[in-house]
Amino acid sequence: RRTIMTKKTSHEQVQIVPAVSGACMMMRRKDYDRLGGMDEAFFAAGAGMDMCMRIHKVGGKVLLASDVRTTRLNTDEPITRRTIEWHRYSGRIHYFSKHFTHHYPLGFMLVVYVHGFLTLSARV
Repeated sequence: RRTIMTKKTSHEQVQIVPAVSGACMMMRRKDYDRLGGMDEAFFAAGAGMDMCMRIHKVGGKVLLASDVRTTRLNTDEPITRRTIEWHRYSGRIHYFSKHFTHHYPLGFMLVVYVHGFLTLSARV
């Protein structure tokens, strides 16, 4: 993957947001190291959301530079739709388990897991 920034961002175009895509994220190395880097338990989906959640938990801010344009180059490896959906589902389960298990009752978390599984089953 590569990203290419095409122009500078003015301060007026920077906004505080809950999360940004992990495909194009930038932070100081010391902050990245302090947060423990990207969680490798997320294979393809969820790592960016997880990082943003951890930034918020330590009192940081996630900023979006809305006028920055990037280009993402895809891999040449063939990936089936079933594999993509499985990784989205497992990433969602890992994310909710990691950040919300202690905030919501077990019944609610089971509904989240079952909903994810049913969504996965319907898509593949």
